[in-house]
Amino acid sequence: MVNHNKLNSSNRTCGERIMVFGTETEDIRFLPHPGPKRCYYREEEHENMHLLGTREHLCLCHVLQGQLIYVWVLEDYSNWVWDRRYKVNLNWDVNRFPFNSVNGYIPRYNPKFLKVLGIHNGELVIAWDLRGIFSYNLEHNTVSKVEITVEGSSTLPLPFASAYTKSFVSLSSFIILFKKGPVTPLPDDITVEILSRLPFNCVLECQRVSKKWRALTSSPSFTELHLKRSTTTPSLFLHRVMYGPHNQLTFFIYDKAGQKAHEKKSVITEVQQRSGPILYHYDPMVLGSCNGLLMFLATRSVSLIFVLNPITQELITLPAPCGLCTPCGIYFHPSTREFKLLFSVYKDESCLNFYYTYSLKSKICKQLNYSSSCKTRRSPPPILVNGSLHWMVNRNKIKNRNDTSNRSCTDAIMVFDTETEDFQVLPHPGPRSCYYWEEEHAHMYLLGMREHLCLCHVSRDQVIYVWVLEDYANWIWDRRYKVNLDWDVNHFPFECMNYIPNYNPMFVTVLGIHDGELVIAWDLRGVYAYNLEQNTVSKIEFKVERSSMLLLQYASVYTKSLVSLRQDGSRVLAMAATYLGSTGQSMYYILSEEPG
Repeated sequence: MVNHNKLNSSNRTCGERIMVFGTETEDIRFLPHPGPKRCYYREEEHENMHLLGTREHLCLCHVLQGQLIYVWVLEDYSNWVWDRRYKVNLNWDVNRFPFNSVNGYIPRYNPKFLKVLGIHNGELVIAWDLRGIFSYNLEHNTVSKVEITVEGSSTLPLPFASAYTKSFVSLSSFIILFKKGPVTPLPDDITVEILSRLPFNCVLECQRVSKKWRALTSSPSFTELHLKRSTTTPSLFLHRVMYGPHNQLTFFIYDKAGQKAHEKKSVITEVQQRSGPILYHYDPMVLGSCNGLLMFLATRSVSLIFVLNPITQELITLPAPCGLCTPCGIYFHPSTREFKLLFSVYKDESCLNFYYTYSLKSKICKQLNYSSSCKTRRSPPPILVNGSLHWMVNRNKIKNRNDTSNRSCTDAIMVFDTETEDFQVLPHPGPRSCYYWEEEHAHMYLLGMREHLCLCHVSRDQVIYVWVLEDYANWIWDRRYKVNLDWDVNHFPFECMNYIPNYNPMFVTVLGIHDGELVIAWDLRGVYAYNLEQNTVSKIEFKVERSSMLLLQYASVYTKSLVSLRQDGSRVLAMAATYLGSTGQSMYYILSEEPG
């Protein structure tokens, strides 16, 4: 039971009186108590309500002014349906159960003198001040006094009680690993087995226990084992640019539970606060994710790359290894067991794009034996499906719109095999030729859904067509969903005053598919989650200042992990960042340092 601040007579609703805490999900919700939804003496009446448990049922006992106790039993937990099952009359015989008062004084009845201690084996245990503790059988309506052996001169005040189960649980087992002495510590393999099954936040706490545990949980073998055993559903990492009183960059992790986008305090936002306008000048855009690592490109300085792990708070800032290049994504190479960055470089003399890889481990840049006339789109980030990266590409602009010989869409999707590092260009689903080639392809988004590759096409007729790749080997697509964007303006209004802009596909950005819901960002309108199976839409709420305005949106599929970016084992988690300012001088910043 919870208490609110004292309220006036106009606000006595009892809809949030019982707090429920899920021990598995650690979520909190508030529910009403049974009986009247409004109490006249709200604070006094709620103080006389006691939550108890009996036979795996939740009970509520309400001690009333009229010497009565109503016992409510929660019959249906999922629907929160209560039943008032018992009625206990407190007008007992004073001669049989006398008060422990002086000179035979019998005090007037007051609910404050009674306290319901619990229900044990079908009997309601009650403590009555200056009278004693009694056991009331709810089925037979009989009462008996509970005798407690105390000194003759002692008076029994209102006691405290709790349900208790006997067990052999030892508290020493929790500290045996930390004791110094003859106790032999657990072998490393058993310790790794235990720690690899813990959640991410618990592993981070365990790293503070000792240097040995920190070394065990920071090894590549442990992070790989922990990532395999993790049951966390991939989330959506949302990146927004806010122009408000602080002009800051904000990152969010979107989770379907509660339809909320929770702000993620990452190293990048802290750097922006420490270094003034430097990071804000970069305006980084997320370009991909792999095993918990996020890759960003400084859009205002195309020669600067960020790699971030939001869980470990590690950040690497490095200049683009190929000069003026276009980052294509980040991936894990299974053979060499290292993370690599994929880039494309456009050369004017050949009018072709050449591709390079950069190893985060060896710091070696390597040119791949492939070139293409297709240009890589920076948004959305590539999708990893079937061991390959997939992203949309654009060819050179069509100089003559009346020329229909160069509108073939057979080379619209680039496929990069992360194992063999080979390329392949395949067509997008639907028509093999688009009249407005460049414009229509700009509104196509490659996404991932349940290990399937998807393509969402935002059309000019306020419809989003969702294609699903059913047969990967034969490249067979199925147009499975059709999302109508003609939503009610009154229910989902625009954020502009007295003005409804005309629809344009460029105002709608498809961010991703999360747990069967299509996440859409609509410029000047908000971010929405559209349930593809139930055809329902809901708005995603952001906890931001009212004066801030959402202008740009980027997103990437994100999986939490403990993958470390450290290579030399030093105390500095983030490497020094080099930035060529307007003065032409190099400036260095320590982005983050290990606490302690």
